[in-house]
Amino acid sequence: MKTKIQHVCMLTLIALTAFSFNSNAQNYWKLTGNNGTDPAINFLGTSNGDPLVIRTNNLERMRILKNGHVGIGILNPKAALNVFSNENVSRTSPGVFMLGKDTKYNMAFDNSYIQARYNGLASSLYLNSYGGSVIAGNYSNSSYGVVGAGIYEGLYGYTYDSSGIGVYGSSSHLHGVYGYSGGGLGSDPQASSGVYGYNVSYGYGVGGYCYGGSGLYGYSENYIGIFAKGNASWYAGYFDGDVYSTGSYLPSDLKLKKNVKDLTSAMDILNQLHPKQYEYRQDGNYKLMDLPKGNRYGLIADEVEKVLPTLVKETKFNTRDAQPEGLVDPKDRSAKKTSVKNEEIDFKALNYTELIPIIIKAIQEQQATIDNQQSVIANQQQQIDELKQMIQDNGNSSGFANPKQSSENNSAYLLQNAPNPFTQNTNIRCYIPSNIQQAKLVVYNMNGQLLKSFDLSKGMNTVTITAGTLSSGQYIYSLLADGKKIDSKNMSLTK
Repeated sequence: MKTKIQHVCMLTLIALTAFSFNSNAQNYWKLTGNNGTDPAINFLGTSNGDPLVIRTNNLERMRILKNGHVGIGILNPKAALNVFSNENVSRTSPGVFMLGKDTKYNMAFDNSYIQARYNGLASSLYLNSYGGSVIAGNYSNSSYGVVGAGIYEGLYGYTYDSSGIGVYGSSSHLHGVYGYSGGGLGSDPQASSGVYGYNVSYGYGVGGYCYGGSGLYGYSENYIGIFAKGNASWYAGYFDGDVYSTGSYLPSDLKLKKNVKDLTSAMDILNQLHPKQYEYRQDGNYKLMDLPKGNRYGLIADEVEKVLPTLVKETKFNTRDAQPEGLVDPKDRSAKKTSVKNEEIDFKALNYTELIPIIIKAIQEQQATIDNQQSVIANQQQQIDELKQMIQDNGNSSGFANPKQSSENNSAYLLQNAPNPFTQNTNIRCYIPSNIQQAKLVVYNMNGQLLKSFDLSKGMNTVTITAGTLSSGQYIYSLLADGKKIDSKNMSLTK
């Protein structure tokens, strides 16, 4: 009997256990999946404030806090999804977080970088490339493709590749890249720049390109709208096309200069230059330089270099800069620019601005020559008029007065020196009649100081004045007869 009772009890216990297991089986998640679940009452997780922890190899990989923050690799996530790792993004490792297939297209993240890759190699990263805005920072405006706002740099771009681009902006309507600075830190252009670009190798610190507006626009209320700086071998700015300016200034203060000398023989310099009419080449890779078309007028740098070498500079153009690889063509967003052969075209550039002082000096020299010639013509005309008067007074049709005829008139006269102006020597002619007892020819400077005195004989006299120690300038010579001034005239000395 006892054995029967034991068997019954055992069977009852087994039945209760089976019933209990079967009644609770629906509350467990099966390895093969459950069906008939109600999301309103069925869930995977905790019903108290404890986090949900997921492990592999008995090591925690992920947890969900009671506030809903999900942490991967971190025990106290500070965001809805907080991923943390000490790994870095590289061309061969996934870094902290990766979207996509490692051997195909993917985007990888680490603690500070986002990298787009293709087959493990760095590739272009496009953010909403077919329209709309990508906003970075505390700002929102539908007019801009990318907006960055920050205390120091609103938008900062950097590339390790010497042929890469730190920041590239393209716009079909307004600004490709627009930068604004609220004041900066004083007069330092780097610290107060709307857009600041720096390049240590070939390429551009800031490049601007636009189809219907401004490729590069700078505005300043108080200091400099656009500041560009280049070293002695290269250029602060390179402009592919015409440059329009409402004003232009160059440093010219005397305190900035040394070894200042007057320019001489400017006309001789200009006479060695040979202006040309020409057309720029448009064939091959030269067309990528976008040189002006049609007839042009100017000088050949190779020829100018022989006369004015400091006005000529060696430079180069990289054809890749005209059409960077991988950039979407603003005219056709679905197309990419065709890659071109990476060729450097070496050429000479000419500083036309510094030709201006030489031209000014040449004009001044030319004007001085014209003035001297006009003075000579005026003096010659005066001599002609005097000779005509002498002919009329003396009745000598030959045009030359002789001492005998002049003596009959008892008339002393003084003629204009020739040549005038003179550089080495000049001749002064004067006539002394027989009734004059004593006559002299005297020469004064413009201050009235007597410089030379010549005793004259009766009849026609010719006095030669040599430049000698005389300096360039104007002088007065007078004819004195028996202590009376008969006549005075001016003469010019040029050296």
